[in-house]
Amino acid sequence: MKTVGTDLYLKVQQRLYEEARVLDEERFGDWLDMLADDVRYVMPMPERCYRKDRAGQSRKQWQAYIFDDDKDVLRMRIARLESGFVWSEDPRNVIRHLVHNVEVYRAPQPDTLRVHSLVEIHRNRLDGEEKRLLATRVDQWRATGDNYLLARREGAFCHAIVVDSNLNLFF
Repeated sequence: MKTVGTDLYLKVQQRLYEEARVLDEERFGDWLDMLADDVRYVMPMPERCYRKDRAGQSRKQWQAYIFDDDKDVLRMRIARLESGFVWSEDPRNVIRHLVHNVEVYRAPQPDTLRVHSLVEIHRNRLDGEEKRLLATRVDQWRATGDNYLLARREGAFCHAIVVDSNLNLFF
């Protein structure tokens, strides 16, 4: 994979930081504006197996997903969160996204970048319970004028099991 120059790297890194802040501030309309109309937003269920069992076998046909969303489903999830009927989000949880280990490469598709990152999500609930979720992400960001829109995000939790009671969040 071919890396990008420093200026473009910093621009994409800034875009990821902006996205994290927009999500933390629950500015979901602004976040949707950062997504391409044909966005795919997926996260497979964590799967752990012995190394000998992984060799030469494709398990993709059996893959279950925590998220497998397009833009319409993301809009629906946001509308649900904003409805006031999600008891686990009332009062509002404090969520913070920390973005680390950003790598930016040119993708085979024209005007598209492949971006690897690690996101750490801290969630603090009313009862003082704190959760820390860690996930890797592989994104495709597509150039549109002077900026980039998220066209695909595939994430994977770095946990053997999902460590929270619900996932009313975006990674």
